[in-house]
Amino acid sequence: MIAGALEGTVCIEVSGHVAGPYAGSLLGDLGCEVMTASGPQEALEKLGADAHIELLFTDVEMPVMDGYTLAEKAQSIRRGLRVMVTSGRPQDRIDLPLVRKPFGAET
Repeated sequence: MIAGALEGTVCIEVSGHVAGPYAGSLLGDLGCEVMTASGPQEALEKLGADAHIELLFTDVEMPVMDGYTLAEKAQSIRRGLRVMVTSGRPQDRIDLPLVRKPFGAET
């Protein structure tokens, strides 16, 4: 990873049970100002309340709402919002960048 690659980007990270705080730490290392949301509904609320959020990073597999549905709802709230998803399963959509799990600092 390139330190500072996302310098100044305000990011909201939706914690999945696997990625959790480690993903936020990696995003911080890339230069993001990281906010966290405990789930999809909280992420949507924060997106609606904070116009500075530029990037959504979310797990695909979550209870209640999957990451793809969250991405669609988030982008309907904020046109132009960048989205990255993470999953340990094969990607069935090609319209969103995927970070494969498990991941670490060397990914």
